[in-house]
Amino acid sequence: MTDKDNLKKILERPMAGMGWHVVGSEELRKRDEDLRKKKLENDITENELNLKKGICGWVKWVVSIYLSFIAFVLLVLVFGEGNLENSVIIALLTTTTINILGLPLMIIKSLFPSKKTK
Repeated sequence: MTDKDNLKKILERPMAGMGWHVVGSEELRKRDEDLRKKKLENDITENELNLKKGICGWVKWVVSIYLSFIAFVLLVLVFGEGNLENSVIIALLTTTTINILGLPLMIIKSLFPSKKTK
């Protein structure tokens, strides 16, 4: 055995009574790759959460504005100022109901996906 081999064996053994271990360059590279991978996964998760928060806020505003518009139309109809046929009123209320139930449902499914899709 050469001096280089002996030195390598000595460095790879735990240091006397301290439990330390000299890490090889391959092991360091693997640790760096693992850390980089975990950081990238965390960054992706954080970006997804920020995007979902933005979409949720947008949906809240759209639903609020849409409901305000519907309330205004209904108030105008109740006080006899407007003139809409029954079929138009039914269509307006139907689309409102679908929007109020559908948009938040899509948000909930996006924020809390089923375990099968992950």
